[in-house]
Amino acid sequence: MASLYLSILGITFVIITVSYFALNEKQRALLFGRFGLNFQRRPSWTPPRSPSPAKRELSEKYTLPPGQEYKDTFPPCRRPALAEIADSRFSVGGKSGKGLNELPYNTDKPLPDDRNVLAPEYKKYSTPTGFTVEEIKALGNFPDYATLSGVPLPKPCTDFNINTAMARPYRPIRWAYHQTMSYKKLEPDWWLELDKTYSSRIKQRQDLYTAHGSEILQSLPGSEIACKELMEMCLQFLCSRYPAHFSINARNLLFHNNILNTTTNLKEMDPLEVLLNNVPEDFAIVLRNPETGYYSFRAG
Repeated sequence: MASLYLSILGITFVIITVSYFALNEKQRALLFGRFGLNFQRRPSWTPPRSPSPAKRELSEKYTLPPGQEYKDTFPPCRRPALAEIADSRFSVGGKSGKGLNELPYNTDKPLPDDRNVLAPEYKKYSTPTGFTVEEIKALGNFPDYATLSGVPLPKPCTDFNINTAMARPYRPIRWAYHQTMSYKKLEPDWWLELDKTYSSRIKQRQDLYTAHGSEILQSLPGSEIACKELMEMCLQFLCSRYPAHFSINARNLLFHNNILNTTTNLKEMDPLEVLLNNVPEDFAIVLRNPETGYYSFRAG
């Protein structure tokens, strides 16, 4: 009886071993090589061809040193949008938006990402999207970001009720799915969502800021323009999407929040604190390093 069990185990081992080497080409090739047998690889095992000397020389000529691979890589230029600015008061050096649009995009003076870019010496320096600091200042407060960015303002939600509003559900995945970091096309109407937890979430954020301060909210030098731009874009969105609940006094730069019954003086409060007190979302502002082309977290 014992010999029968041993025979069955032996046959099982042989079958498993043969199947393993039959299905695993690399292990089969290694085994044949140890016994001095010639194993012919499939064509798919052929190593990739080496580039020709001419291609190698061309690649080496245009390859930047490590850390500078993206130095000359920029996001799409938005300077053509200047020609579409309808504000007749907008001009720089006697040129209107159309005239400024005809000027070349100057990449020789990129804005630094670690200094106060509002200083006078940087007025001729350009952002990665092509606007100079001088042009940004000339646009003033709350310019037409829909035109400048190419992202339209949301449609008004006139029947919105903050007391009953529910957040849009994000359904759990019910089948095999390859994770893609939830990237999807932005729906302009739903960039900033409000629901019935709005007031309590804002209060929670304010309590956290009171307790932890700059550990959870701060801006580093170089992010001055970006922080102001983000704040203005968010407030424009809220006023356009929920006109019954938010409004801006452009003359005095006052933001009225009718849900919280608050009025914010935008001239006196830091842009990120304005967002903290009115927008229940977290933001991370990354800026481009002009020396390397890499982006780093500078405010949020």
